[in-house]
Amino acid sequence: MIALPAVAASAENPDGGEKRGERAPELAPVEATAYRFASAALDQPVNSTVIGSDEIEKSGASTVPEMLQRTGSVRFMSYTGDSSNGNIAMRGFGENSQLRVLVLVDGQRYNRADMSETNWLQIPLSNVESIEVLRGAQSAMYGNNAVAGVVKISTKKDAEENAIELNGMMGSYGLYSADASFRGSAGGFGYGIDANRYNNDGYRENSRAWADTVNASASCKISDSAKIELAGNFSLAETEYATGTDWNGFQNNPRDADLRMLYKYKGGVYSATLKNESALGRGEIQFGANFRNRIVEESNALAPSQNRNDQLTFTLSPRCEIDRFEDWTLYAGADADFTSIDFDSYRFFASGAQNPDRAKVERGNMGGYAGAEYRAADNLIFSASARAEGSYTSADSRRFIYMGNRPPRPDPQNTYDKSQWQGGFAGSFGATYKLDGENSVYARFDQIYRYPSTDEIAFYQGYYQASAFPFNKDLKPETGQNYEIGYTRISGGWRVNLSFYATYLDNEIMYDYASGLNENFSSTLRLGADFSVRYDSEYFGVFAGAGAVDARFASGRHGGNKIPLVPPFSGTAGITLKPVEGLELTARGNWSMPQTMGNDFANSMRRIPGFATFDLLASYRICKYAAVFGAIENVFNENYAVFAYNGSYYPCAGRVFKMGISLKY
Repeated sequence: MIALPAVAASAENPDGGEKRGERAPELAPVEATAYRFASAALDQPVNSTVIGSDEIEKSGASTVPEMLQRTGSVRFMSYTGDSSNGNIAMRGFGENSQLRVLVLVDGQRYNRADMSETNWLQIPLSNVESIEVLRGAQSAMYGNNAVAGVVKISTKKDAEENAIELNGMMGSYGLYSADASFRGSAGGFGYGIDANRYNNDGYRENSRAWADTVNASASCKISDSAKIELAGNFSLAETEYATGTDWNGFQNNPRDADLRMLYKYKGGVYSATLKNESALGRGEIQFGANFRNRIVEESNALAPSQNRNDQLTFTLSPRCEIDRFEDWTLYAGADADFTSIDFDSYRFFASGAQNPDRAKVERGNMGGYAGAEYRAADNLIFSASARAEGSYTSADSRRFIYMGNRPPRPDPQNTYDKSQWQGGFAGSFGATYKLDGENSVYARFDQIYRYPSTDEIAFYQGYYQASAFPFNKDLKPETGQNYEIGYTRISGGWRVNLSFYATYLDNEIMYDYASGLNENFSSTLRLGADFSVRYDSEYFGVFAGAGAVDARFASGRHGGNKIPLVPPFSGTAGITLKPVEGLELTARGNWSMPQTMGNDFANSMRRIPGFATFDLLASYRICKYAAVFGAIENVFNENYAVFAYNGSYYPCAGRVFKMGISLKY
């Protein structure tokens, strides 16, 4: 994160900031948190982007995925036409990309043990302090799910002085959000509370989403070197999922849709963290509890259905870092989590309700890692880490057959009680060479893995087909290697990241709609490059971020074909003008090339068309207590989609108007 030296207030400059026209003070070294503890950005063999609170406030974004897409150059595949629901994707991954990008909020995993999507409405953007995007494999440090990258979100906590903040936004298609927070500290205690309401009626019919969320935090200094932090989150949310449309509907009436499913969420995340720092180094222990109760109501004229999926996860993560040695930094830690899933399904007929599917599923993961960083010279740094991890999956699933007035009986072909152990090893080696105090180059190698999710192994949620296996014990973890070279420049207002990578996977898991089975596909290969540049000065700024990738099946029956839902080139770019103090005017373009439709492994179906959209944004800081913004997104009302599956398209929003206000005291 970029840190600016403090500037004293004066009569000519009462706010204590730099006056317009004066030379900006020299920036302090950029700090990033790509690893478990902070380290200098130029020392890291990783392509990372840090998005700070000031950038978030001026962005006009309404959700975390929208912020990631516009600023972090992360793709977002929306099924609802807006940025409130969908999956983030990086490094050439398409369908079920949420299983390959790890999402951490204040150190707590938001990825589920099953294939469930991340409930982004549980993370109000107004309560986010910073976001860090780590591109590329991070399995050795972070374990499961960190195949394509990691998104680390830090929420707002306490403040040095009591502070009240109010935020409001409204826009097209029933969009509005309201947020109120109070933060402060006194006598070694810190505290904060935030309440948020979000609503979006949706661009398409039957695609409304809303959420009510409360976040609270408290901290206490136990001693000069030790501190305990408590945090809690509770959220109620609903999301309507509309039906897809065929090509004719996509072109001529993209907003028309019937209600397919209604998702009702209740969830919470609670954590306690003990931190300690001494002459030897630093360490922390974090305990977390994460629950989510979800009901899915599916519309069906003959027999509406309802599925209940309740999950409870406990996590424990101790870690430490020793940096007392002159040239060495050593670190080690462990991650353990246990998830319990209760599942029930119901179908409602005129004759009464049926409960055909019931399941109790458990998933446990335990892994340990260790690593070191060696400064061989002032400008040469080597780093290495390794992790060993085991995963246990147990599923007790019962499917019942209803025959007239007779009592339901278990279906012997679809009733099972099975379990499975799987293990994984990950490693990483990197070398960073600092060309000078502003430029560095790096190279790295990663051994990576990902375990199958619970419902990739076990079919218990009603999607099982007779030709498949109800418990697929032969499904193997994904394993592979990532090779990467990169360049980083941090100089004054400049931040440049460029990386080239090759990711080779064995046994990549994909769902084959034809067989109704999650399968290990033969090897896949992704050759690509990520590029981002940002320059910010007193009077203007420019930014651009893009990703290019050739993602294809390297062998097997689909050898040589493109991997679905991966555009070969996509990105965003723009310019910001600052004509007067406090006013920023931004023009931004977003684009994507055509991509293969979901589940089209043969590459024989019509591709999802490419698109280009254009946004305008204005933000104005009236004074240190108040700021306003306005935005027009998709100015030319482009009709486009980023997701389509088996001939069904899910159009994204047309032209959107937004305006908002932020008040701080």
